[in-house]
Amino acid sequence: MGEVITLGETVLTECTDDEVRANMIQFLCLAYMAMNEPSKVRTLAEKMPNVHLSSEELFMHILKGTELYELKQQALFDYTDIVCRHLSTLNIRLNNCSVPYTINECIALQQKTLDVLNIFFEDGDYGFYHVRIKGIYRNMALLSMTEAQNTIAALKHLQLAAQHAIAFDTNYDSNKKHTSIVSRGHSFGKVAHSQTGNQSYDLIASLENNVFDPIRSDEAFIAIEKLLRKHAKDK
Repeated sequence: MGEVITLGETVLTECTDDEVRANMIQFLCLAYMAMNEPSKVRTLAEKMPNVHLSSEELFMHILKGTELYELKQQALFDYTDIVCRHLSTLNIRLNNCSVPYTINECIALQQKTLDVLNIFFEDGDYGFYHVRIKGIYRNMALLSMTEAQNTIAALKHLQLAAQHAIAFDTNYDSNKKHTSIVSRGHSFGKVAHSQTGNQSYDLIASLENNVFDPIRSDEAFIAIEKLLRKHAKDK
């Protein structure tokens, strides 16, 4: 990690390529976070422009025709992903150690994330977003079993999480195009994986969480796990 930081700081000092510098700031922020040096992360992050000064937003003013349409379409994908990410992780512990939302409100936030995605993909042409939706339903299942132990809701959410995991693992085609009105014609595209197993394998690992112990012997839970194992691959 020390070598990463040394090389990164050298790049920032000597490099004049803005894109390389921006990438290096990101690497350094991650490195300093790992080293538990938040003040250095803040200093670096302040060097980056805000979202309104991004290259995408500036290109909106100069591009025309097909190029502008495709840029706006891609921007909507990116912003939708950002909105969903922040919505689903909004229950931050505050300075007074409290959290702003109850368990039921956290579940409602997850549902709002699903609502956003369903507005964007009204045809059900989720593509890569099957992965995001799988994660959202998994979170809802975990939350449903926390405190209230709503087993019926948890099993329902796990079934839906499994459906989306399997849909991605078995049907994803990078060449396929979206059909929903906003994303129409946009290719699903290639996916860079950050885990060794597929989505079914990842969801099975989530089922090992102790919070699911009260429903582990339920027929529905056993059926979900059995179905996932049929499609799970660890490589």
